[in-house]
Amino acid sequence: SNIEINGGNVTANGGNYAAGIGGGYGREGSGIKIKSGTVKAKGGKNGAGIGGGEEGIGDGIYIHGGEVIATGGDCAAGIGGGTDRGSGGEGSVIKITGGKVNAKGGNGGAGIGGGDSALGSDIEIFGGDVTANGGAYGAGIGGGNGKDGSNIKITDGTVKATGGNSAAGIGGGNGKNGSNIKITNGKVNATGGDYAAGIGGGSGGAGSNIEIN
Repeated sequence: SNIEINGGNVTANGGNYAAGIGGGYGREGSGIKIKSGTVKAKGGKNGAGIGGGEEGIGDGIYIHGGEVIATGGDCAAGIGGGTDRGSGGEGSVIKITGGKVNAKGGNGGAGIGGGDSALGSDIEIFGGDVTANGGAYGAGIGGGNGKDGSNIKITDGTVKATGGNSAAGIGGGNGKNGSNIKITNGKVNATGGDYAAGIGGGSGGAGSNIEIN
């Protein structure tokens, strides 16, 4: 799917099992670009706010400006993947270069990254003002419940990432690892849920290859 928003005021609510903006049931949300405007996107049950529907990956999501509020349905990411029910659900290749972004995962989902039981990887923030809150057991930025968060880069901007219970602020979901996390600039506030790292692993998970310059 190729969806581009260049302005205006957009409100998108997905039905059950579908994303607010992106994939329907079992389908990915990819090639989504937001350049300006005000965008409010809410996923239905198991669907991401912006990204994949249930069992759908969120892959290739670019936010360059505007104001974006993305709320995942139960078990899905705010921005990224829907619920993994056996296949799909990953949130990957998500790039934010500007704008004001507020992403909130449903229970088990990351704020930005994977849905419940799904990986969050290749997430880059180059600028903007980003607030990401994971649902219960989901990372603020990274993996959903029970999955890793990896290849996360922040090079500029203001980032506030808060993990749900047992999940990292930036990194792994509950029980899983956070790896290859690189912060080179910007203002970053990362808070893990109980038993989890601010940056690194969720409860019981390791943190590795974390670089802060």
